[in-house]
Amino acid sequence: MPFWDRFPPYVTVAEKAARAERKRRQLEKKGHRLDPVCLQGRTIARSWWGKAWCQNLESYADYSNRIGRGRSYLRCGAVLDLKIEETTVTGLVQGSDSEPYRVVIRIAALARKAWQQIRSDCAGKIDSLQALLAGKFPEDLGKLFTVQKNGLFPSPAEIKFDCSCPDWASMCKHVAAVLYGVGARLDRSPELFFVLRGVSVDELVGGAVEATARKFIDQRPVEGTHVIAEDQLSDLFGINFAAGAPASTPAGGTPPTSTMPRAPESKRVRSKKTTPAQPTPRADAKRPKPRRGRPPKAVAEPDKTAAAQKRRPRGSTVEPPTGKDKAGRNRSNAGIKKPASAKRPPRTVDPVEQILKIVRASRKGIDVPAIQKRTGIDPVKIRNTIFTALRKGLIQRVSRGFYKGV
Repeated sequence: MPFWDRFPPYVTVAEKAARAERKRRQLEKKGHRLDPVCLQGRTIARSWWGKAWCQNLESYADYSNRIGRGRSYLRCGAVLDLKIEETTVTGLVQGSDSEPYRVVIRIAALARKAWQQIRSDCAGKIDSLQALLAGKFPEDLGKLFTVQKNGLFPSPAEIKFDCSCPDWASMCKHVAAVLYGVGARLDRSPELFFVLRGVSVDELVGGAVEATARKFIDQRPVEGTHVIAEDQLSDLFGINFAAGAPASTPAGGTPPTSTMPRAPESKRVRSKKTTPAQPTPRADAKRPKPRRGRPPKAVAEPDKTAAAQKRRPRGSTVEPPTGKDKAGRNRSNAGIKKPASAKRPPRTVDPVEQILKIVRASRKGIDVPAIQKRTGIDPVKIRNTIFTALRKGLIQRVSRGFYKGV
C-alpha cells in the first residue's frame, strides 16, 4: 500500500461547514438541545478572558499541528454543542465520520490556598463586577491571574481530556476545537470561567469592593456644625449689640436720641432753627397760596385706624413733622445698625445614605445610571455602595443591574 493511501482525502473548509450544518439540523430535529459555537469572522476571542484562555491553552499543547487543526474546526462551525459546568466541559465536534465525536474535559477546582491569596491580592483593586468581567483592572492584577501554578488559569496537571475519536494524541484536534470554543464562549459569558474553576465571582468582587468602599467611607468628611457664640458676635462684626438695640419710645411721643455722635451742623441749618408755631384750627384757611411754578406742599393726613383713634385724645389734631424733627429722626435711625444674623453652614448630605434611600424607595428596582442621574454621584462610588449594602443584607438584587430595598 502506498504511503499516501493511509490518510483520508482532503476536505475543503466549505465542505466541512456544510457537513456540520446538516448534522446540527438533524440533531435538532431529533430533539437535542444544542448550543453551538458561532464565530463572527476569523477572530476566536476578543475579550481579555477569552484571549488569556487561548494563550494558556497554547502554552501546554503537545502537538502544534493539533492546535492549528482545532482552530480550523472551530472556524468552520464543527463544534455543534458546548456546555460549561462546574469543573467540566462537554462538547460535540463533527469530524470526518458521519457521527460527531463526544469530548469531555475535566478541570480541577482552584485550590483553596491559591484562591485566598488571590482574594487578598485583589482587595481594593477591582471597582465592580462589570469592570472585572470586562477585563478593566490594573495590569499587575492581570499578571496575577495568568501566573503559572498559582493563578486562576489551570495548569496541564489540572486538565484531563477524553475524546471518542481514534487519534492517539492526548490533545487531538477535537479537544483543541472544544478548548478554543471555551475561549470564544468566554466572550459572551465571562462569568462561566469562575464556574469552571469552582469558585464564586461574587466572593472575589465582594471582598475587593468592600475594601474599596471601606476606604471611601473612612475618607468622608466628619459631619458637624460650627456655631458662633453670642459673646463673639460683637468681636466678629465690630458692633455692640447690647448698646445698639433701639430704645423704647417715651409716652410724650419724642423719638429716641441716638447714642452715635452727631455731625457738626452748618451755618445755614443753624440760622433756620426757630420754634415752630402751634397750628390753630383755622390755620388751613389762612394758609398763603403757593408760589407759581412750585407744587404745593402735601399735608400729612391724620391716622384713621381704630387703634390710633383709641390712643389719640378726642379733639386733638396731628401735627406734621417739622424739618428739625425729620433731620433728627433720620440721624437717629442712621446711627442704629441691625445685628447680622449668623448664617447656618450648609448641611452635608451623606452619599451612602442618599444612594440607599433611593434604592429602598424603588419598588420595581433601579439601576446605577438612574441613580447617577438623580444624585450626580460617581458611578464607581454608587456600585461600591450597592455591593457593600448587598453583602450586609440592606438591599436585594431584582435582576442583573437592578436593585431595590429589602
